[in-house]
Amino acid sequence: MELGHYDPNVKPDKDGNSSKQAIFSDQDDDDASSAAATATIQPLPLPPANNTLVADGCPGAYAVSSLRPHPNTSTNSQYGGTTDSFPALGTHTAGTATTVESDEDNTQDHLVEAHVVVDMEDSDIVVVAEEIGSGNAKQEEMLSTSCSYTNRATWLAVGMSSQDLYDAIDAYIADNSPNSSISQQYGWPIGTWCVTKIQRFAHAFQINRMRDPNLNADQANHISEQATTWTPVIGGWDMSNAQDMEETFRGVRNLSTAWGIHHWNTSGVVSLKATFMATRWSQEDPLDLSSWDVSSVQSFNQLFRRSNVQQQANISHWNTANLVNMGQFAARATQFNEDLSVWDTRKLRTLHKAFQEAHSFDQDLSQWQVGSLTSMNSAFQKTDKFNSPLHMWDVSRVQSMLQTFEEAKQFNQDISGWNVSSVTDLRWAFKNATNFSQSLCSWGSLLPAHVSVTEMFQHTNCPNTSDPVLLEGGPFCFNCG
Repeated sequence: MELGHYDPNVKPDKDGNSSKQAIFSDQDDDDASSAAATATIQPLPLPPANNTLVADGCPGAYAVSSLRPHPNTSTNSQYGGTTDSFPALGTHTAGTATTVESDEDNTQDHLVEAHVVVDMEDSDIVVVAEEIGSGNAKQEEMLSTSCSYTNRATWLAVGMSSQDLYDAIDAYIADNSPNSSISQQYGWPIGTWCVTKIQRFAHAFQINRMRDPNLNADQANHISEQATTWTPVIGGWDMSNAQDMEETFRGVRNLSTAWGIHHWNTSGVVSLKATFMATRWSQEDPLDLSSWDVSSVQSFNQLFRRSNVQQQANISHWNTANLVNMGQFAARATQFNEDLSVWDTRKLRTLHKAFQEAHSFDQDLSQWQVGSLTSMNSAFQKTDKFNSPLHMWDVSRVQSMLQTFEEAKQFNQDISGWNVSSVTDLRWAFKNATNFSQSLCSWGSLLPAHVSVTEMFQHTNCPNTSDPVLLEGGPFCFNCG
């Protein structure tokens, strides 16, 4: 059931029916013209004896809501007890549950039906409780907003939260047998787990995350060894709600087609920051990511940093229309040489260290439209082969060219037509770019007087490697008359 923002000024009505009506706003709270939408909260069925059911296609533990009118009240559920946490699985959760509550003196049990509406975005819980048993006790209505997850209501998740997933992966690595407790809870094998409601997959398979400081040395070594060699087949996971995949596979040592992640629906993902950082691509069964929909992604920051990917990922035709950040994108990925020539870079803001020490990278970037770019700090620093024509680049908004081509040993392109009027830092821009020998005298009339030009052309192939004297208009690799 899809709901908008919860409106705390409208209380669910209490008409004695099994379903409740609640009003939610589809617009932001400060939008006075927002339209209201009515949503029906359908009661969940009572759980079967094994305390599980299927909802939204996901097997999981049944939801039991506990109302505690007194701090010392002990609550007993005929369906297996309550939990200590309230995992947020999505924007909204709604349903009913039945519990047995005991008075403070444990002399009288009350059968309580609770209708619960949860606004996960605002952390608001609305509980309408009907006392439907206990002899002469009267019916009561209890409304709680912004109450503690643990004090007033607990809701066992149908499906997983992000933290559930982390804990489950760790437990599965330790024991991935069909009879393990984690397999019994979430299913076996791991590819059958229901992750539909999860939005944040950040760090899920990151090797460093799996090093539990509470484990002894032998246990820790076992987990670490398993984590670096296993191949979980997870291609069947429903990733339709995924938004954050930051560092998801960081440090994985054997990423291959067998993992199945090339089948994932990534259309809602907005961040791929460091997703494959320090990842080792299988050379025998390389993972092809050409089918990934990255049209919503804004950040490729450190995406392939220090990975061994060459051209296997096959990302040349990714839709990068919303890409803003390529900082350290393939930094120190010494074998990286993916074709990026037709990428849409119109929204790109930063190439900070994007290809730093990408020693093998020599692709054509001449057609990139970079009019939004503000930083080229160390963008091509220490690239051994890069020598793409860049004369058509619009760098009019770029402020930093610090070390942009430092030690770019092959680079020797004519970029004299660049509009560098916004640049404030050119320190070491071409230092040790031993093949560079292009006149940039046209820059002299464009650069601000306060721009830093320390050792800009030192150890290049320029006829004059002296630092430019801005007030004199040069030299800029060549003497400028």
